[in-house]
Amino acid sequence: MPKKPLTEAQRLEYGKVAYLYYKEQMTQDKIGTQMHMSRQRVNRILKESLEEGIVRIIVEYPGSGSSELEKRLLNKYHLRHIQIVANVRPENIYTDLGEAAGAYLASIVKEGDTIGFTRGQTLSVMAEVMKPVVNKNLTVVQLMGSRNNVPQNTASNQIVVNFARKLNARLVAMLAPITVGSPELKANLLQEPSFQETYQTLKICNIAVVGIGAGASLKRMQNLFPDKELADILQMEEEDQVAGEIGTHMFDFEGRVITNRLRNRIIAAELPDLKRIPVRLGVAGLPKKVKAIHGALVGGYVNDLIIDNITAEILENL
Repeated sequence: MPKKPLTEAQRLEYGKVAYLYYKEQMTQDKIGTQMHMSRQRVNRILKESLEEGIVRIIVEYPGSGSSELEKRLLNKYHLRHIQIVANVRPENIYTDLGEAAGAYLASIVKEGDTIGFTRGQTLSVMAEVMKPVVNKNLTVVQLMGSRNNVPQNTASNQIVVNFARKLNARLVAMLAPITVGSPELKANLLQEPSFQETYQTLKICNIAVVGIGAGASLKRMQNLFPDKELADILQMEEEDQVAGEIGTHMFDFEGRVITNRLRNRIIAAELPDLKRIPVRLGVAGLPKKVKAIHGALVGGYVNDLIIDNITAEILENL
């Protein structure tokens, strides 16, 4: 069940707790005493304040020189968190973004979290370069099906296996192809107990880590779509209808959903379930992806972002 929106009274209460903790530097015990609530409730309110955007985090780190730009983009796109990685060379971008994203993910995971992953080269490298996380009782889940003719290191099934190892996590795989032959076959597959178990785990994710596809990334979707469907998609891209893609969901520059005839044959997290995940971390860079990143942000597909400084500067001026 999706959580109910906070009432105005709750937002005021959450704001006061967050102010006392982050601005007045009061301990959770002291806040509980002052506000006549348990320490456990204070802790829960602080967690939900981050999820609801009442508290937004900007991490300043050595050598970035980008904190002011981060603040401007944080406010422009109403993000929870943004990290700009400076001095990135194009040939190193996957490694640099992957290292930053891995460190950030390790810093935010908490005991018992469930984390979902899509696919792509950035996430593949992120899984390779991030440092192991231990003793967190984590679960990782695949957010979309896979296909044999996708390069193995960037396929969703291999990515989720690699992250399970790095996060010392229980693995819940989506044992299904990315596309099936007919809507009827998809409907039957969704009724299988093993698939339903995976999807129920997907629906309790509290963190999603997603790649943002654009340009050449969309052309590589020929691995997913029949020739006729791919031609339709590429024509839409040439006409500037498609700006980007996350987890097989396509959108335009303004973040509006674009559907194609194949949608009812795709096995992946449905868009409402994906957007219900409280933390949706997008990892992407290079100027060729700026329109896709913009669409992902204004459409609410992503609310945490790891990006390079050159692309971030272009993004600010869109």
